[in-house]
Amino acid sequence: MTVPDTVPAASGSLDATQETQIRELLRSHLPLPSHLPSTLSSLADRLAQYDVEITSLQKKLDRLRSERAAFQKQYEDCNSLLAPIRRLPSEILVGIFGMCENPWRPIIDSEDLGSITLATAMSRLAHAPIMILSQVCVRWHSIALDTPALWSQIDLDGQLWIHPDRDSVMKLLRSALERSAHHPLTVTITNFNDESPFLPALQLLAQHSVRWKTATFLCPFSDLVNLSMLKGNLPNLEELEMHCWDDKTERMLELFQDVPRLKFVYFMGNDDGCTARFPLLPLKQLGDLWYIEAVKNEPPTIIAHLSRLSRATWLRLQLSLDAHDPERGFPPIGGIVSSGIRTIMIEIYNFRPIRAQQTLEFIFASITLPSLTQFAIRIAASSPQLHLPIPWPHVQFLSLSERSSFPTHLLELNLYHVVIPEAELLQVLAALTSLKRLSITDQVQLPINGSVEHALITDTLLTALTRTPDSPCLVPDLVRLHCKSLLRFDDDVFLEFILSRVRESPGSPPFECELWWLPGHGRQPDPLVAEQLRELQTSGKLAFSFVQAKW
Repeated sequence: MTVPDTVPAASGSLDATQETQIRELLRSHLPLPSHLPSTLSSLADRLAQYDVEITSLQKKLDRLRSERAAFQKQYEDCNSLLAPIRRLPSEILVGIFGMCENPWRPIIDSEDLGSITLATAMSRLAHAPIMILSQVCVRWHSIALDTPALWSQIDLDGQLWIHPDRDSVMKLLRSALERSAHHPLTVTITNFNDESPFLPALQLLAQHSVRWKTATFLCPFSDLVNLSMLKGNLPNLEELEMHCWDDKTERMLELFQDVPRLKFVYFMGNDDGCTARFPLLPLKQLGDLWYIEAVKNEPPTIIAHLSRLSRATWLRLQLSLDAHDPERGFPPIGGIVSSGIRTIMIEIYNFRPIRAQQTLEFIFASITLPSLTQFAIRIAASSPQLHLPIPWPHVQFLSLSERSSFPTHLLELNLYHVVIPEAELLQVLAALTSLKRLSITDQVQLPINGSVEHALITDTLLTALTRTPDSPCLVPDLVRLHCKSLLRFDDDVFLEFILSRVRESPGSPPFECELWWLPGHGRQPDPLVAEQLRELQTSGKLAFSFVQAKW
């Protein structure tokens, strides 16, 4: 049987007569026609013809699909050439790469301590996110590996001390130091294990100390006592974070006595042995000092050394009072200490009210602040005593104010979580005639038998702060008021206060007011008052926010 190469042009339809005959034979038992064999042969030939044609067309279809896929790929590649990301300058890509790297930085808090795994420690040291980005394309590879800034954050975690392959640790550290070239380094050394430190890695890192710009030590200082090469070799160090909890503090702090560019220090001392060595640091040159101390039966170490801080120093003093015995009090520190600092924030946590009051009374009675412009007292955000406000040491504050001449230069007062009687608050504000910015909070105490509310933002206070042409008001130069409130005041009284403070002259800055309601104490303001506040905002005379406080 000969099969044609292609299906005949007119062969696309069946023979209708023949189809009818076959259907009738299938439904009956009539004798089969004599031409049936030739019909079968003809149909077989026709099927073969279709098979040949289908095979040929399938090959053509496969070829067309393959060619189309190639053209599609080429089209996509050409279209990619127009993608906006390809037009991004290298500097922007470096910034993006840096943000991809940052989540791997050790953000250490009380819940994270000691929780880092060996794999994570190795990934940080290897700069794993940067290595992943380097595999995208040739350009990204070049940017990732040839940009020193992307390799300038060096993390050595105590998990690496127990790595079975210390050669790999050293190889990764050398690689990061080489790729960071001459770029300033951000160094973090963390160890919450009992393992002895891996000295070769620490010593290799210390050899590059002239490039250290930021250094964080979350480890026993005994890990670092053999790094004497650091002393006098930190010419570019600007930020230092230290968590002290062992008896090697003095030898460690001696390494940082001569650091000419040091401007920021975060110092946490957990015992008297640590904090007693704190003055070894170059305090006079600091711009920011965050000092944390667990106060026991000695006064906070920093108080006796406030005079060494410069006028530019922003002091954040955080005190834990859980170990302080209020029955014993504090021994005197040898006279009143005068300091020229302009900003101080005192944060207290882990306390009972009597401890907090006694500590503040001692501090206020022991210092003079003749240049202070910003003063804040608050409970530390991490403290479990958020609903246990701090008693206000009124007599001692007024004495401090008079001794320091606060009425002439104190511009900002922030009293967060402070219990102060209304009359005493009015007396304080009456004395601070130069004040421009004020923050105060109502309180909800949670004793055992139910809550106790203490409202400071009242009609009395708002009326006293309202300017009138006939009588003087408190804080006449107030430009900003921040409140966390129980909303226990009359809305019309609040509006009168606001109207008295907005300025009508063109170009004057808006009066700023942040009114945050405490959780569970929100309410809708009077509609007419709310409408007038919106009009003042629209006109640019008032910057106002009315939201729920977090705590």
